[in-house]
Amino acid sequence: MSDAKTSAPSRVAVIGGGWAGLAAAVRLSEAGFAVTLFEASKTLGGRARRVPWKTVDGRVVALDNGQHILIGAYRDTLMLLRKLGVDVPHAFERTPLHLVGAQGLRLKASSQKAPWHLLAMILTAKGLGVDERLSIATFMLRAKKVRWMLDADCTVAELFTAWNQPRQLTHKVWEPLCIAALNTPMETASAQVFLNVMRDSLGSRAARDSDLLLPRTDLGGLLPDATARFLGRRAKAPSELRIGTRIQNLLVDESSVTLASGTATDIDAPTRFDAAVIATPPGEAARLMAPMALRDPRYRPLIEACEALDYQPIVTVYLLYREPPRWPARMLALESAPHVDHFGQWAFDRSERLDDAAGAVEPAAGRGLVAVVISAEGAHREIENDALVAAVAQQLATQCGLSSQPLDARIIVEKRATFACTPALQRPDIATPHARLVVAGDYVSEADPATHYPATLEAAVISGRRAADRLLATLS
Repeated sequence: MSDAKTSAPSRVAVIGGGWAGLAAAVRLSEAGFAVTLFEASKTLGGRARRVPWKTVDGRVVALDNGQHILIGAYRDTLMLLRKLGVDVPHAFERTPLHLVGAQGLRLKASSQKAPWHLLAMILTAKGLGVDERLSIATFMLRAKKVRWMLDADCTVAELFTAWNQPRQLTHKVWEPLCIAALNTPMETASAQVFLNVMRDSLGSRAARDSDLLLPRTDLGGLLPDATARFLGRRAKAPSELRIGTRIQNLLVDESSVTLASGTATDIDAPTRFDAAVIATPPGEAARLMAPMALRDPRYRPLIEACEALDYQPIVTVYLLYREPPRWPARMLALESAPHVDHFGQWAFDRSERLDDAAGAVEPAAGRGLVAVVISAEGAHREIENDALVAAVAQQLATQCGLSSQPLDARIIVEKRATFACTPALQRPDIATPHARLVVAGDYVSEADPATHYPATLEAAVISGRRAADRLLATLS
């Protein structure tokens, strides 16, 4: 970075206002760079953002575009939130790891030190036989014995078979955990990435790493709003948010990066920056780099890696009831049975707070708000929204005792919610052929397979920080 006493600070563009781009923008701004953050949509947060919903009774509720959970092991994310002034204990409901099923299953870790918190969870489990509890313990011991590393990656289903996990246990416990963590069916999900997540949560020496953190507010009230405040008030150098601005053209040379925004038919005047972070979805990253590949073939492998990624959807069904549900936990594992139109996998009680679009917290006023998550591809994608709402409402009535006639409902579909986390996946690299241009996102590669994560908020934040650090080394 240039000496602030003798010259203006280096200017860095961050393209994309998802959690990776936000993390990169904060890191670069902290270091004294003048950051301009470009976001094509009108809302920061990417696939973890606020969505306003005007309900049938006239209330404006701040929903999330998908239900997200953090765990205690998400150190980078939690540290970044604290740095930005977010009151983490207030923003999240933190509880020891638990898996409470609508049909009587109950696994709950204790507050004891590791590994006794997991032993207590296994010993006090409800809805599992003695053999199934022993199988869980055997799985964990074997994973620790191999140091959570496989000789060769395989699917999660193949891992469960090879490690002799009973079919019923897999259906009740392992499959829901796999779909929640990787958003990829266990028949095609990476066993190594699944073990990475298990290692950092269930297998951690710190019991609090396995804690569940459920947001008490909408996702926009976490990193997106905090980053906007930081860049507007606390940045060391003049920084700018360009919301609703799509970058159409990008050009890199040895000394700068030139960007042009606007529409496909009306391109704005180009602006020069000292460096840039591409923190967009992989398809958009490939589009931005494609013109450079015509002049520099070194871009082609990176573009091909971006274009080769497959995706999995997440459907979130929000239902408004007359009263809050009376569940033993805010998060319930549902019995998924698509053959009888029971598509829901997880249900969340979001009744504690109903936020208006401006972020002001109102009491629930007797209303109940439930979010039902349906991860990955499935038969639910073949039916109309009204039929899906009716099916989910009936599933909650059957399994949870709620009314089959909610007051109102809203479906949010993220068709490309996450990349498909498959075995031995070749991910795009963070580096490009030019040191002044880097790529960030939850899909980028790590040097060590043991550090590969699925598409999570933590992976996005880590990627944004790493991309920023790479530019810091280049521009210092």
